[in-house]
Amino acid sequence: MLGYLVRRLLWAMVLLVAVTVVTYIIFFTIPSDPARLACGQRASQRCVREAAHFIGTDKPVYVQTSRSSTGSWCTTRSGDRL
Repeated sequence: MLGYLVRRLLWAMVLLVAVTVVTYIIFFTIPSDPARLACGQRASQRCVREAAHFIGTDKPVYVQTSRSSTGSWCTTRSGDRL
């Protein structure tokens, strides 16, 4: 019984990593700018830069990944970091 539980937990972790990798591959291969989408097509460069900084897309990929994986556990309902 313990072996079954350990195998299930290991496969759950493998599945979580696989889903995360596939999600990031899809996110970074789509040729769109989330900050541009948030501000609109006629927004100024300043608005786009501020939105990119707020969203976090101005950071390197590894920083975005670590912030998103820890951010889901360490934020309040309003999105503020603890």
